Amino acid sequence: RGGPWKEAESTTNVMDGQWHYVACAFDGSTLLLYVDGTLEKSVASAPPVFQTAYGTLGCGTADGSTYYAHFNGEMASVRLSETAQSASEIAAQASQFGLR
Repeated sequence: RGGPWKEAESTTNVMDGQWHYVACAFDGSTLLLYVDGTLEKSVASAPPVFQTAYGTLGCGTADGSTYYAHFNGEMASVRLSETAQSASEIAAQASQFGLR
């Protein structure tokens, strides 16, 4: 929406009072969004996915008018990897938390 970034928006309600496992991966051409181990969205994207000029990684919501609302909740664990996790690796990680 007007910037150099790409968005992968979830349709799953993660604000339901339950823990969820959310993962993003970039395979060199596509940004992939997984919720509870299931691929939910894929968006074609050219590298770089994360712009070092901005120095941020966002988590929140976009509704098209007010645009961003910051994430209001708890995160138990945040991990960044320099290699993309496969769909089976992400599903296995989600199942470790009993979310698949």
